[in-house]
Amino acid sequence: MGEHKLMKTLLSILVAIFFMGLSQLVSAQDSLLVKVHYQGEQYQVVNVKRIGLKLKHSSAKKTRNSDILFRLSNNKNKTLTDGRISNPATFRALLSQESDDQQSHAIQSVEEGFFMLRLPYTLDTQFLHLTKQNSSRQSRSLGTSTQVEQTIDLSAFL
Repeated sequence: MGEHKLMKTLLSILVAIFFMGLSQLVSAQDSLLVKVHYQGEQYQVVNVKRIGLKLKHSSAKKTRNSDILFRLSNNKNKTLTDGRISNPATFRALLSQESDDQQSHAIQSVEEGFFMLRLPYTLDTQFLHLTKQNSSRQSRSLGTSTQVEQTIDLSAFL
C-alpha cells in the first residue's frame, strides 16, 4: 500500500515538472506587443498585449545615432533579449530633385507620439529598458554623447 502511494506521488511530481517545462516552452513561442508613448525623451508604456504567436521582434534595418536601444530583463537584471529600433520621432523623406542642397533626405522630428515594439515573451520578463543616445550636432562635433536610459516595470501589464 505504501509503495503504491509513493509511486502515485512520484508520478504526480513528474507530471507537474513536465507541464512546467511545457509551459516554459509554450511561453517562449509567445510575443509581446508593447505600445509606448513618448514625449521628448520620456517613455511610458501604455499597453502590453501577449500574443500566442512567435513574431519577429522589432529591430532597425539600418544603424543610426538616433536609434533607441531596448532590452528586456528579469527581476535580477539578467538580459533576456535586446536590440535597437529606429527613433520613431525622426522621419526621413526624399528631397525633390530640384533641391539646391547636397542632402538627399529631409529630416523632420516630432516631440510626441506612440510606437509599438514586438518582443519575445518569457515567464520571467519584468523590465523594459529603453536607451536613447543623446547626440546633438554640437556634441557629435566634440566627439561626446550621452545615453539616457529609462527602465519600465512591465509586471503590472503581464
